[in-house]
Amino acid sequence: MNEDSPQTPEDRASKRRRKRVVLLFLVLLSVVTLISAEVVVRVYVYLRGWTSNCYAGNVDLFQPHPETGYVLRPGFRLQSGVWKISINEAGFRGPEIAQKKQPGTKRVVMLGGSSVFGYLVSDNQEAARLLEGEWGDEELTVEVINGGVPGHNLNQTRWRFENQIAPFDPDLVILYLGWNDLGYIVSEDPQAEPFHKRPVASTLTRATNRSTLYGLIAYRLIDSRATLSAETLTATKPSAAGGKLFRENVSGLLGAAKRRGCQVVVCAQVTAAHPKSDKALHSFLGSNSESRRGMINLGEWQRSALREEAERAGVRFADLNESIPPNTDNLRDYVHLSEAGEQRLARELAKIVRRELDLVPFEKR
Repeated sequence: MNEDSPQTPEDRASKRRRKRVVLLFLVLLSVVTLISAEVVVRVYVYLRGWTSNCYAGNVDLFQPHPETGYVLRPGFRLQSGVWKISINEAGFRGPEIAQKKQPGTKRVVMLGGSSVFGYLVSDNQEAARLLEGEWGDEELTVEVINGGVPGHNLNQTRWRFENQIAPFDPDLVILYLGWNDLGYIVSEDPQAEPFHKRPVASTLTRATNRSTLYGLIAYRLIDSRATLSAETLTATKPSAAGGKLFRENVSGLLGAAKRRGCQVVVCAQVTAAHPKSDKALHSFLGSNSESRRGMINLGEWQRSALREEAERAGVRFADLNESIPPNTDNLRDYVHLSEAGEQRLARELAKIVRRELDLVPFEKR
């Protein structure tokens, strides 16, 4: 019987070298393949006229901030087959704006979260820009600042107003907010850090998202978009501490705006959490009738709280659900407006602005 000759140390060393060479070749091949795929995808989006972050805009849009968790990234640009979004150097969605207001100019700022930002529409289709266009043929110059930041609640919004918006000397502040506060309103621990400092994507995630190929795979091919429904909240009734904090936050923001000499209007957001909302939208509120009813009742509580705080502060309250029906024509989901909804919101706000600007103190005229 023939037996294999035993391997010598030289043979084993040679075999290990061959394995390392093969492994190195495979690694290099993988790297070259990934780089080539990245180049191909980038060329594709370039030829389409899109920006390289077109698939990962939700991550690239934000930058970390020590006080709020994140803010909008100044100078951000996104162009895809669906969206066009521009953030100016001051950190607001919209065109560039000088901090110093020109004589004869009125400034209006809209404060809130993604509903103010215009989360589901492109540049110039969000209510802030449409509202500004309402004065296109008049001698009066009205500038509208879009102060919305997706995900921000009143905790972050108050900081944003006092530190980023107040220096622009607004004459009128429109609060169109509340939905993002539901999480802490129903919480037994509304002072928990995530309610005060919104989590931002990790440094690794933000670095990875610089890859257009990764964005395509992660957000176009396998991403699933979540909605805020009754199942994602800890309850559908305000806790004593959560309800108290919400009222304090509303009152604090109203006080901060009034100390700056601003007129203020408090608006109830158009949402599916309303007794008159289209039943086609109810699936966004939960998977069963009990949870949907709980969300609608929660929405009713919040509208009442906003109304009461506005009355207590002596400012105008506008329940926009009454003038903008919460249906599928105006809403694309539980709270985000369609293009038609943004247009209706701009028209309703224009009526309010015309009235409120007449009340601006003489020294601010």
